[in-house]
Amino acid sequence: MYACDECNQRKGNRSPPETARNSGVRFFRPDQDFHHEHFEKSGIRLKPKSITGKFTIDAIDLNRLTLRRIREIRSRLTECDRFVAGGISALRTIHIDHLPAHIKAQAANSIRNASRMGKMLADNIDLLLSDYARSPLIDSDPEATARTIERASELKKLEALYPGSWRASSKQIQRPKRSKRTKKT
Repeated sequence: MYACDECNQRKGNRSPPETARNSGVRFFRPDQDFHHEHFEKSGIRLKPKSITGKFTIDAIDLNRLTLRRIREIRSRLTECDRFVAGGISALRTIHIDHLPAHIKAQAANSIRNASRMGKMLADNIDLLLSDYARSPLIDSDPEATARTIERASELKKLEALYPGSWRASSKQIQRPKRSKRTKKT
C-alpha cells in the first residue's frame, strides 16, 4: 500500500506470523479494512478500537509529532474551508434580479470568483499539508524517545506471545515486475 517514506521505513519488512495475524495482530489495510473499525480520533491523536488498530499505531508510531501536527493543521484548514463555503453559499442566495442593474454583473462576477477561489483553497489543502510535513523546520519530537521505548516494549510482548518470524520472507515481498519495454540503462 502507498504510505509516506517515514511510515514505510518504520514498517520495514515486519510481517507478523500467521498465528498473530489470525488473532488480529496485523497491519491495517486501507484496501480491505474500514478505518472507523480500527481507529478513532481523540483530538489530534489516534486511539485504537481493535487489536489491528493498536498494533498499527504502535508499530508505525501513528501518533508521532509530525502526524499530530498534520492532523491539527488539517482540522484548522477544514474549519477555514467551512467558513469559506458558508460565505460562498451566502453569496449564492443573493437574488441578483433584485439588485440594481449597475450591480448585477459585478455581483455575478464576485460570486463566480468566490466559488473559484473556494475550490482553489480546498484543492491546495493537501499540498500545503504535504509541504509542511516535509519541512526541515519542524521541531524535534520531545516525546519520541519515550514513545519508541514504549512501542518497542509492546512489540516485544507481541513477539513473545506469538513466536515465529516477524519478518516477511522474500516470497511474501511483492516487487513490481519490469515491463518488457523497459530498457536497462
